Amino acid sequence: MSTQVILNEYEPDKNRSLRWVDDFTNQFALYYHNDSAKICMTAIVDGISVYNDCVEVDSAEWLGQDGIWHELTIELIGDEMVGLRDGKVMHEVQDTLLMNAYNSGYIQLSLLNAQVCFDDVTLISLVPEPYVCGDVNLDENTDVSDAVFIINYAFGGGTAPEPYYVGDVNCDSMVDVSDAVYIINYAFVPGSPLPCQNCPL
Repeated sequence: MSTQVILNEYEPDKNRSLRWVDDFTNQFALYYHNDSAKICMTAIVDGISVYNDCVEVDSAEWLGQDGIWHELTIELIGDEMVGLRDGKVMHEVQDTLLMNAYNSGYIQLSLLNAQVCFDDVTLISLVPEPYVCGDVNLDENTDVSDAVFIINYAFGGGTAPEPYYVGDVNCDSMVDVSDAVYIINYAFVPGSPLPCQNCPL
């Protein structure tokens, strides 16, 4: 069951947010900022702020007047967390503290300062699954088809790699055309470095 809500008129005390909290001192949130046209993400682990930042979005979206339902997603894998809107990464953070997050808590969806959902959840895994660097289409190879996948994501509104970091073959913390070029060079230019070869350990 999905709930789709569009705000027709902005009021300063209204908010839209996705939040995960436990009974102790951990919480992750992705939300539209009440006082500015921004979407923000916070991460608190063991009572310590790991991340707290905002990025601007179109004012029509922030006001809820663009007539589009926007999907907010938080992904936590190992020591990396990303906040996505409609499959596009808005925030990302890497911190070893994220490995300490308690895995039992609650998902809370809020709208207009009203709690519309608050359910028990269990995080299935905080440990990264094995992956082939650059294999964004999950066919167990890194080749030109993965470059096409990344180009579609960057320019054609295609889906983001899952997990996101699999597509960051040049290790610049972004998945974009430069990663597609890297893969093409790897496929066709002898002596080109392997995907993720120069990533820090």
